[in-house]
Amino acid sequence: MQSKKFIEEIETEHAYAFDLDWFLMKDLVLRAEDVKNRAIGEIKSFLEKK
Repeated sequence: MQSKKFIEEIETEHAYAFDLDWFLMKDLVLRAEDVKNRAIGEIKSFLEKK
């Protein structure tokens, strides 16, 4: 029974780590999208001034 409890604890920790990684990855994707949109906006603005 001790090993079953140990396995459940590990699975729980890995699930938390996966959720954390998922949220971090999602945050990075959203930030990258924001940076991309800003860069496109700056390029368009620069080209309009020419």
